[in-house]
Amino acid sequence: MAVLRKIKNFFKTDERYREQLDEYDKLDGLLAILYFVLFMAAYYFMGCMMQKSGIYLGLYCNIVLALLPIGVVLLRKQKLSSLGLTGGKIKQAVLFSGVLGVLFLAAGGILPGVLAGAKFNQLTVILYNIFYYFIIIGLVEEIAFRGFIQTRIYGLIKNDIAAVLVTAVMFALMHIPFQMAVHQMNFGQYFMTVFIGNMPFLLLWHIVFNFMQRKFNSVYGNTILHGFMDLCSGLF
Repeated sequence: MAVLRKIKNFFKTDERYREQLDEYDKLDGLLAILYFVLFMAAYYFMGCMMQKSGIYLGLYCNIVLALLPIGVVLLRKQKLSSLGLTGGKIKQAVLFSGVLGVLFLAAGGILPGVLAGAKFNQLTVILYNIFYYFIIIGLVEEIAFRGFIQTRIYGLIKNDIAAVLVTAVMFALMHIPFQMAVHQMNFGQYFMTVFIGNMPFLLLWHIVFNFMQRKFNSVYGNTILHGFMDLCSGLF
Protein backbone atom coordinates (compact mmCIF):
# COMPACT_ATOMS: atom_id res chain seq x y z
CA MET A 1 0.00 0.00 0.00
CA ALA A 2 2.83 2.38 0.85
CA VAL A 3 4.44 1.78 -2.56
CA LEU A 4 1.15 2.36 -4.36
CA ARG A 5 0.62 5.55 -2.39
CA LYS A 6 4.08 6.81 -3.38
CA ILE A 7 3.40 6.03 -7.04
CA LYS A 8 0.05 7.81 -6.84
CA ASN A 9 1.68 10.85 -5.24
CA PHE A 10 4.39 10.89 -7.90
CA PHE A 11 1.81 11.23 -10.67
CA LYS A 12 -0.44 13.58 -8.72
CA THR A 13 -1.40 16.85 -10.42
CA ASP A 14 -0.54 20.04 -8.55
CA GLU A 15 -3.67 21.35 -6.84
CA ARG A 16 -3.34 24.91 -8.13
CA TYR A 17 -2.82 23.65 -11.68
CA ARG A 18 -6.00 21.61 -11.41
CA GLU A 19 -7.95 24.56 -10.01
CA GLN A 20 -6.84 26.78 -12.90
CA LEU A 21 -8.14 24.32 -15.49
CA ASP A 22 -11.66 24.81 -14.16
CA GLU A 23 -11.40 28.58 -14.61
CA TYR A 24 -11.06 28.61 -18.41
CA ASP A 25 -14.08 29.23 -20.61
CA LYS A 26 -14.92 28.79 -24.30
CA LEU A 27 -13.17 32.02 -25.25
CA ASP A 28 -9.93 30.69 -23.73
CA GLY A 29 -10.33 27.52 -25.76
CA LEU A 30 -10.98 29.42 -28.98
CA LEU A 31 -7.96 31.64 -28.34
CA ALA A 32 -5.84 28.50 -27.91
CA ILE A 33 -6.99 27.16 -31.27
CA LEU A 34 -6.47 30.53 -32.97
CA TYR A 35 -2.97 30.71 -31.52
CA PHE A 36 -2.21 27.21 -32.79
CA VAL A 37 -3.30 28.16 -36.31
CA LEU A 38 -1.13 31.26 -36.14
CA PHE A 39 1.80 29.14 -34.90
CA MET A 40 1.41 26.77 -37.85
CA ALA A 41 1.18 29.66 -40.32
CA ALA A 42 4.28 31.33 -38.88
CA TYR A 43 6.30 28.12 -39.18
CA TYR A 44 5.15 27.59 -42.76
CA PHE A 45 6.17 31.15 -43.59
CA MET A 46 9.58 30.55 -41.99
CA GLY A 47 10.00 27.41 -44.08
CA CYS A 48 9.11 29.25 -47.28
CA MET A 49 11.61 32.00 -46.49
CA MET A 50 14.29 29.43 -45.74
CA GLN A 51 13.65 27.53 -48.96
CA LYS A 52 13.45 30.57 -51.25
CA SER A 53 16.10 32.87 -49.84
CA GLY A 54 18.05 30.89 -47.24
CA ILE A 55 16.93 33.30 -44.50
CA TYR A 56 16.06 31.65 -41.18
CA LEU A 57 13.65 33.69 -39.08
CA GLY A 58 13.28 31.23 -36.20
CA LEU A 59 14.92 33.46 -33.61
CA TYR A 60 12.58 36.39 -34.25
CA CYS A 61 9.38 34.44 -34.95
CA ASN A 62 9.75 32.30 -31.84
CA ILE A 63 10.25 35.31 -29.60
CA VAL A 64 7.06 36.84 -30.99
CA LEU A 65 5.23 33.53 -30.62
CA ALA A 66 6.29 33.38 -26.97
CA LEU A 67 5.19 36.95 -26.27
CA LEU A 68 1.73 36.47 -27.80
CA PRO A 69 0.30 34.13 -25.12
CA ILE A 70 1.86 36.30 -22.42
CA GLY A 71 0.06 39.29 -23.94
CA VAL A 72 -3.22 37.38 -24.12
CA VAL A 73 -2.92 36.34 -20.47
CA LEU A 74 -2.29 39.93 -19.38
CA LEU A 75 -5.16 41.28 -21.50
CA ARG A 76 -7.46 38.63 -20.07
CA LYS A 77 -6.32 39.71 -16.58
CA GLN A 78 -5.07 36.21 -15.86
CA LYS A 79 -1.92 35.46 -13.91
CA LEU A 80 1.44 34.53 -15.44
CA SER A 81 1.37 31.55 -13.10
CA SER A 82 -1.34 30.12 -15.37
CA LEU A 83 1.41 29.73 -17.99
CA GLY A 84 3.78 28.24 -15.43
CA LEU A 85 6.05 31.29 -15.57
CA THR A 86 5.64 32.23 -11.90
CA GLY A 87 4.81 30.29 -8.79
CA GLY A 88 4.72 26.51 -8.84
CA LYS A 89 7.33 24.11 -7.52
CA ILE A 90 10.24 25.57 -9.45
CA LYS A 91 13.10 24.12 -7.40
CA GLN A 92 11.69 20.59 -7.53
CA ALA A 93 10.99 20.96 -11.25
CA VAL A 94 14.51 22.16 -12.07
CA LEU A 95 16.17 19.44 -9.97
CA PHE A 96 14.01 16.65 -11.38
CA SER A 97 14.39 17.73 -15.00
CA GLY A 98 18.06 18.60 -14.62
CA VAL A 99 18.99 15.10 -13.50
CA LEU A 100 16.74 13.49 -16.11
CA GLY A 101 18.02 15.79 -18.83
CA VAL A 102 21.70 15.15 -18.11
CA LEU A 103 21.09 11.40 -18.21
CA PHE A 104 19.22 11.76 -21.50
CA LEU A 105 22.00 13.92 -22.98
CA ALA A 106 24.65 11.41 -21.93
CA ALA A 107 22.79 8.37 -23.24
CA GLY A 108 21.20 9.93 -26.31
CA GLY A 109 23.84 12.42 -27.39
CA ILE A 110 27.33 12.17 -25.92
CA LEU A 111 27.73 8.38 -25.76
CA PRO A 112 26.49 7.64 -29.30
CA GLY A 113 28.59 10.50 -30.70
CA VAL A 114 31.76 9.37 -28.95
CA LEU A 115 31.25 5.75 -29.96
CA ALA A 116 30.72 6.85 -33.57
CA GLY A 117 33.96 8.85 -33.48
CA ALA A 118 32.20 12.16 -34.11
CA LYS A 119 34.01 15.42 -33.41
CA PHE A 120 32.56 17.89 -30.91
CA ASN A 121 31.51 21.29 -32.22
CA GLN A 122 33.53 24.33 -31.21
CA LEU A 123 32.72 25.64 -27.73
CA THR A 124 31.18 28.83 -29.12
CA VAL A 125 28.86 26.76 -31.33
CA ILE A 126 27.84 24.54 -28.41
CA LEU A 127 27.15 27.59 -26.23
CA TYR A 128 24.97 29.14 -28.92
CA ASN A 129 23.16 25.82 -29.36
CA ILE A 130 22.49 25.72 -25.62
CA PHE A 131 20.91 29.17 -25.83
CA TYR A 132 18.98 28.28 -28.97
CA TYR A 133 17.65 24.88 -27.88
CA PHE A 134 16.85 25.83 -24.29
CA ILE A 135 15.40 29.32 -24.83
CA ILE A 136 14.36 29.82 -28.45
CA ILE A 137 13.02 26.31 -28.93
CA GLY A 138 12.46 24.73 -25.51
CA LEU A 139 11.05 27.66 -23.55
CA VAL A 140 8.97 28.98 -26.45
CA GLU A 141 7.36 25.61 -27.21
CA GLU A 142 6.70 24.94 -23.54
CA ILE A 143 5.01 28.31 -23.05
CA ALA A 144 3.02 27.78 -26.25
CA PHE A 145 1.90 24.18 -25.91
CA ARG A 146 2.11 23.19 -22.25
CA GLY A 147 1.60 26.60 -20.66
CA PHE A 148 -1.02 28.10 -22.99
CA ILE A 149 -2.69 25.71 -25.45
CA GLN A 150 -2.88 22.66 -23.18
CA THR A 151 -4.41 24.58 -20.29
CA ARG A 152 -6.82 26.76 -22.27
CA ILE A 153 -8.12 23.86 -24.38
CA TYR A 154 -10.01 22.79 -21.25
CA GLY A 155 -12.33 25.69 -21.98
CA LEU A 156 -13.67 23.57 -24.86
CA ILE A 157 -12.72 20.01 -23.87
CA LYS A 158 -13.53 19.07 -20.30
CA ASN A 159 -12.45 15.42 -20.51
CA ASP A 160 -8.90 15.15 -19.17
CA ILE A 161 -7.63 12.40 -21.47
CA ALA A 162 -9.24 13.93 -24.57
CA ALA A 163 -7.76 17.36 -23.81
CA VAL A 164 -4.25 15.94 -23.45
CA LEU A 165 -4.49 13.80 -26.59
CA VAL A 166 -5.87 16.65 -28.72
CA THR A 167 -3.04 18.94 -27.64
CA ALA A 168 -0.53 16.14 -28.18
CA VAL A 169 -1.69 15.89 -31.80
CA MET A 170 -1.45 19.67 -32.15
CA PHE A 171 2.10 19.59 -30.78
CA ALA A 172 3.06 16.83 -33.21
CA LEU A 173 1.50 18.61 -36.20
CA MET A 174 3.38 21.79 -35.32
CA HIS A 175 6.55 20.09 -36.54
CA ILE A 176 5.23 19.74 -40.11
CA PRO A 177 4.84 23.23 -41.71
CA PHE A 178 8.47 24.40 -41.60
CA GLN A 179 9.97 21.16 -42.94
CA MET A 180 7.14 20.73 -45.43
CA ALA A 181 7.92 24.13 -46.94
CA VAL A 182 11.68 23.58 -46.90
CA HIS A 183 11.35 20.23 -48.70
CA GLN A 184 8.75 21.68 -51.11
CA MET A 185 6.21 18.97 -50.28
CA ASN A 186 2.51 19.22 -49.68
CA PHE A 187 1.06 18.13 -46.35
CA GLY A 188 0.18 14.60 -47.47
CA GLN A 189 3.57 13.95 -49.05
CA TYR A 190 5.54 15.11 -46.03
CA PHE A 191 3.25 13.37 -43.57
CA MET A 192 3.46 9.96 -45.27
CA THR A 193 7.12 9.98 -46.30
CA VAL A 194 8.88 11.76 -43.42
CA PHE A 195 6.66 12.63 -40.51
CA ILE A 196 4.61 9.52 -39.81
CA GLY A 197 7.57 7.68 -38.28
CA ASN A 198 8.27 10.54 -35.86
CA MET A 199 4.69 11.21 -34.82
CA PRO A 200 4.43 8.55 -32.05
CA PHE A 201 7.54 9.99 -30.37
CA LEU A 202 6.21 13.55 -30.55
CA LEU A 203 2.91 12.45 -29.03
CA LEU A 204 4.79 10.67 -26.26
CA TRP A 205 6.99 13.65 -25.50
CA HIS A 206 4.01 15.94 -25.19
CA ILE A 207 2.56 13.58 -22.60
CA VAL A 208 5.89 13.57 -20.72
CA PHE A 209 6.28 17.36 -20.82
CA ASN A 210 2.65 17.85 -19.85
CA PHE A 211 3.06 15.45 -16.92
CA MET A 212 5.90 17.62 -15.64
CA GLN A 213 3.85 20.79 -16.13
CA ARG A 214 0.96 19.29 -14.19
CA LYS A 215 3.17 17.88 -11.45
CA PHE A 216 5.14 21.06 -10.73
CA ASN A 217 2.82 23.74 -12.19
CA SER A 218 5.92 25.30 -13.71
CA VAL A 219 7.17 25.63 -17.28
CA TYR A 220 10.85 25.56 -16.31
CA GLY A 221 11.25 21.87 -15.60
CA ASN A 222 9.90 20.70 -18.93
CA THR A 223 11.86 23.47 -20.65
CA ILE A 224 15.12 22.11 -19.23
CA LEU A 225 14.34 18.54 -20.25
CA HIS A 226 13.20 19.77 -23.68
CA GLY A 227 16.45 21.69 -24.10
CA PHE A 228 18.65 18.75 -23.13
CA MET A 229 16.80 16.51 -25.58
CA ASP A 230 17.27 18.92 -28.49
CA LEU A 231 20.88 19.58 -27.53
CA CYS A 232 21.68 15.98 -28.37
CA SER A 233 21.75 17.06 -32.03
CA GLY A 234 23.86 20.16 -31.36
CA LEU A 235 26.99 18.75 -29.73
CA PHE A 236 28.77 17.27 -32.75
